[in-house]
Amino acid sequence: MRDSAKAMEPAAKDPEREAAAPDAAPRAASARRRRRRKGPLRRASAELGARLVGAAAPRLLALYVWVIFRTGRWRYIGREHLEAMFAAPCFIASVWHGRLAPIAMLRPKARRAVALISASRDGAILGRVMAHLGAEGVFGSSRDPRKADKGKGGAAASQRAVAALKQGAILVITPDGPRGPRMRAKPGVAAIAAASEGWVLPVAFSARWATEFGSWDRFLAPWPFTQGVFVFGPPIAPPPKGDEAALARHRAAVEAAMIAATREADRAMGRETPEPGADPHAALEPDPAEAEGEAGAASPAATA
Repeated sequence: MRDSAKAMEPAAKDPEREAAAPDAAPRAASARRRRRRKGPLRRASAELGARLVGAAAPRLLALYVWVIFRTGRWRYIGREHLEAMFAAPCFIASVWHGRLAPIAMLRPKARRAVALISASRDGAILGRVMAHLGAEGVFGSSRDPRKADKGKGGAAASQRAVAALKQGAILVITPDGPRGPRMRAKPGVAAIAAASEGWVLPVAFSARWATEFGSWDRFLAPWPFTQGVFVFGPPIAPPPKGDEAALARHRAAVEAAMIAATREADRAMGRETPEPGADPHAALEPDPAEAEGEAGAASPAATA
């Protein structure tokens, strides 16, 4: 009983701790004042850093693209398809988002090139990179179904892209951008082809020495002095306007041709091709044989 009573007695007070207690509140207030003073400085430093990165990044990325293209040992498969398209009034170069890096260097200097780019912060940087490489940017994105109230200017951008094609430009488009699924073409490429009457050229590249990032698109960044290959698939004729079934077949044909070109390029370089993402069009897909028939149509050079 005596032990239990002693355990219930309050603990003895520490005189030194009590003497230090009155200083705790002023110290905490002083720390809060220091944090408030540092807050604006930190924000200003962050804003300055972001501006410097935004100004330097496009030039550095453009320089990187120039270096890998000029120092790499590149070969071309299906080059006759590319040359046939250069002779056409206009065409759409269709490339996966993850295989975009050196594509701008393929443009003839005398030919206007336009790239359809997402309306985002990364897209703004990419637009400046393309400008340094001699191409124009048309900014707009497909609507995010999770944010139905926020448009991204996709329809207006498509109209400007069609206008550029009708004026004789080359349009570069990433049909799986800007959010994927990876290596799955959206309907926009078929709609633009129909409206502009422009043929679609499937384009892919691969490199023996490169870094593949873990991003959704498995972005492939070649190293300088790499061995590399470009693959150009047979051009795909534009579908008729207003024919939904023909638009669906065209989209499927573009997707199938691009996947085939990517796999051929990766085989040539000893790389494993990433698996395409889940197919959002699986329930509505046309017969695969019909899609292949679209891809096998004769190009303008062959019918001239």
